[in-house]
Amino acid sequence: GGWRAGGGGGGVGGAGGCGVPAARGTNEGLFIGRGVAGSAAGIVFSSFGKGTLNDPWLAPMSGDAKAVPLSMSRFNEVTESVSRDGRWLAYLSNQSGAFDLYLAAFPSMAHRVQVSAGGVSETGAWWMPAGNEICYIAGGGQDLMSVAVKPMGDALEIGTPRVVFRLPPDLLGLDFTPDGQRVLISVPQSGDDSRK
Repeated sequence: GGWRAGGGGGGVGGAGGCGVPAARGTNEGLFIGRGVAGSAAGIVFSSFGKGTLNDPWLAPMSGDAKAVPLSMSRFNEVTESVSRDGRWLAYLSNQSGAFDLYLAAFPSMAHRVQVSAGGVSETGAWWMPAGNEICYIAGGGQDLMSVAVKPMGDALEIGTPRVVFRLPPDLLGLDFTPDGQRVLISVPQSGDDSRK
């Protein structure tokens, strides 16, 4: 069994017509599309492995493009994003009991460090353009958090998480502009019954 994402084209992220080859893996589980992240090394995604929960996998974009697990553990490890310099992987893991944000060297998964405390929302993690900050939504879903990240050789120095601002209770989603200076927040339209 291989994996595939997107529509009937079988390409990653529906990439059958985008010049990105479809990758084939040896994993036996369900592909989790929310955790897809691109890097020069290939496409990083989360999938169930044989006898494990979600694990990060790498599908190289060259050669025979066989997907390989980056880590296999008894915990859920959901891929979020690769840093802009391609050296660090942000992922969610429940190894502390609740889902928290972790960073690890990419692709070796060495030098793992917990970034959040008290849980994170499963909506994502965003690297800021300079690579010295990562943002996430705290576990209650109400606070956008920011943490300073400083590479120290092969390791990272992690700052103390701080609240950037409080999010609306009816948040549907958010994303940052490419320069990291603005946040786009999606909420239901004012006449939408889902706000009641």
